[in-house]
Amino acid sequence: MRFVKVISSVLLIVIFSFYVRSARCEEICIQCEVKKAKADIEKGNGENAVNRLKELVSANPQNSKLVLLLADAYRRTGNVFWAQNTLYMWLEEHPEDCEALSFLAWLEISQGNPEGAKEILATEGCPDSGLMETRWKLLLGYIDSIENSGDISLKGFKKAYPEDRKLWDTLWNKKVEGRVSPFEIRLNLFAGYTSNGSAGSPADSARESGKSAIGNFDLKSRFVYPTEKNVRPFLEGNLRMNGLLKSELQEYSYIDLSYRPGLMFGRKTKFSAAYRGDLLLLATPGKKKYYEAHRLELEFESRGGLLVFAGAGKRYFKENGRTRTEVDGGIGGSLRLNRWMSLMGALNGKYFNAAGDAYDQAGTGIITVAQVLLPKKMSFRSGLGGSLDFYFNSGGERGELAFGTTAKRRDFTVRQFDELWAPPFKNVQAGLSYEYNHRDSSADMNNGIISYDYVEHRVLLKIKIILKMNPFAPGAVNNKDHVEIDYEPGDKSDDNDTGGDSREIADLLREDEAARAASSCVD
Repeated sequence: MRFVKVISSVLLIVIFSFYVRSARCEEICIQCEVKKAKADIEKGNGENAVNRLKELVSANPQNSKLVLLLADAYRRTGNVFWAQNTLYMWLEEHPEDCEALSFLAWLEISQGNPEGAKEILATEGCPDSGLMETRWKLLLGYIDSIENSGDISLKGFKKAYPEDRKLWDTLWNKKVEGRVSPFEIRLNLFAGYTSNGSAGSPADSARESGKSAIGNFDLKSRFVYPTEKNVRPFLEGNLRMNGLLKSELQEYSYIDLSYRPGLMFGRKTKFSAAYRGDLLLLATPGKKKYYEAHRLELEFESRGGLLVFAGAGKRYFKENGRTRTEVDGGIGGSLRLNRWMSLMGALNGKYFNAAGDAYDQAGTGIITVAQVLLPKKMSFRSGLGGSLDFYFNSGGERGELAFGTTAKRRDFTVRQFDELWAPPFKNVQAGLSYEYNHRDSSADMNNGIISYDYVEHRVLLKIKIILKMNPFAPGAVNNKDHVEIDYEPGDKSDDNDTGGDSREIADLLREDEAARAASSCVD
C-alpha cells in the first residue's frame, strides 16, 4: 500500500511538472519577444536580449521560432558567427526546416557568399509551402541581381510574408528603375483656426475678414502604367476643398478640381510632358465657376533629385478682365546634410498676360524648408518663403477700377510655418502646425475701403495618409507566430526619404502658391 502511495505521488509530480512546462510553452508570446528584443537592442542592451532568448531556447529546445529569434538577436548585435552557429545546430536535428534554411541563406548573402547561399537553397525538401516557394524564388532572384547573371519574372506572386514583400519591392526597383509606384493616393487633411479667413483666397480679396474655424480636404492620386519600357503614360487627379465655418466667411470657401494626363520618359533621370485641366468653384453666389484652365506642363528630374519645371496655358476667369495667358517655371531640389537633417527648396517665376491690362503680372518666389528627425521617429519641419509680384500695367484709371488705387500695384508676401509630426502609424501621420502669412501691397489706400494687405495666423491639426499600390506585387500575409527576417538589402531609399522627392517639392510649391492666391505649374 505504501509502495502504491509512493508511485502515485511520483506520477502526480511528473504530471504536474509536465503541465507546468506545457503551460510555460503556451504562455510564450513570439511577437512579445520580438518587441522586447528589438527594444533592448535599440537601447544598446543587445546582450540582455541574447541572454533572455538563450534561456527561453534552453527551456523550450523544440521551439523553432525562439531559435530564429535568438539567431536574429545575434545578427542584430553584430555577431553573425553565432547567428550562423545557432542555425546550424538547429538544422542538425531539423534539416528540413525551410525558414531556418532561408535565414541561413540570407546570412551567407549578407556575408558576400552567394554561392554558399545557393547550396543552402538547393537543400532537398524545400521549399515546402507556397509562401516558402515565393521566398526561394525571391532569394535566388536577388542573388542573380547581384551577379548580373540572370533575370526573374516578378509577376505571378500571390502571397508573401511582409519581409518577402519588401524584398519583392527591392527587386522591382532594380528591374524597373525609376522607383515610381504604379498607383499612389495622398490624402492631406487639416482643421483648426485662422485669424483671417480671406487671406490667400483664390478670389484675391481686397479686405481682411474675421477669424474662423477652417478645414481642408486635399486628395491627390496618380497612376503610372507599370511597364519596363522607357516611356510610361500616367494620369493624375486632384480634389481640394477648403471651407470656413463662420457663415459670413463661407464665400471664401472653394473647391479645386484638376486632372493631368501625360507621358513620363526615362527612369532614374526623368522627363515628363502633361496636359493639365483645372476648374475652381467658389461658394460666392453668382461666381460659382471662378475659373477654368488648360495648360501644357513639362518637368525634368535628374538622378540627384534636381527638379526643373515649366508650364504655359490659358486661364479663363468669370471676370473677363482677369482671363490670361500664363507662362511659369522654376527649379527645386533637396540636400541631406546628415542622417537626421535635410533641406528642401525651390525658386519659381511667372508671367501673366491678361485681357485687362491692369491684371498683367510678373513675379518670383522662393521657399526653403528644413526637416529634422527627432527621437521616437518624430520630426520637425520649419519653412520660410517670400514672393514679389508686380502688376506692371496697373495704375491710372484702369488700375483704380481694378484695384482701387491709381498707383501701380506691387505685392510682397511672406510665409513662415513650423510643423511637429508624430511618429507614423502604418500609412498615417498626424502633426500640429503654426503658420504666419503676411502680404504688403501698394494697393492699400482708398479711404480705408479697399486694401490688399493682410496678416494671418493659423493653428492647425494635420493628418496625412499615403497609400502606394502595385498591381503586380504579392499580398502580404501576417501571422502572429511568424518571425520576420530583416533582409536589409542595402538599398533602403524610397519615396518617403527625408531628402524629399519631386512630389514633395511640387506639394511644397503648391501650398506656397495657395497661401498667396496664385497659380503654379506644379500642382
